[in-house]
Amino acid sequence: MHAPVAPEINRLIDLIDYVEATERDKLKTVLDYQDHKAFRKTGTELQGLPGVALDVGRDDDPIWLRVDRLPKKAPPAPEDAELSVWLTYRDDPKSEPRLKSEVAGAALVEAGLIPAEHAPEQVSFEHFAEREMVELLFEFWLKNAWADWVETETPRRETITLYNALFM
Repeated sequence: MHAPVAPEINRLIDLIDYVEATERDKLKTVLDYQDHKAFRKTGTELQGLPGVALDVGRDDDPIWLRVDRLPKKAPPAPEDAELSVWLTYRDDPKSEPRLKSEVAGAALVEAGLIPAEHAPEQVSFEHFAEREMVELLFEFWLKNAWADWVETETPRRETITLYNALFM
């Protein structure tokens, strides 16, 4: 037999049951995966990503998804010193590189492009003597080195994002 329970304890138990039932009613049962707000990916979204393998397990050890931890690859730095001074870019394949509108004269001196005694405080790209050459170098770098990096790094970044989402 059970010992009698005080009415205050019964009220507390009933209150806890009520709170549990109320919270359960607030939870929406998701019947369609497309309505799921948290992590969701389909096989077609994952196919072809580097470092991602689907259904690679054996019968006794099913592995339906394996994601390798890939490191980011840094964007290509321009080989030309003159372009390096004027170029600004981020470690993001979605962000477009651009040329700076002005740089410090000291940066041009440090790159060996102008003598120190003729170095102004700031140099405007619009008035830079080698502007056309820098623009040509920029276009060539953008269409070749940068475009190649974006093509290979974009799917890698998708895999990195996937890995981080699974890890969290």
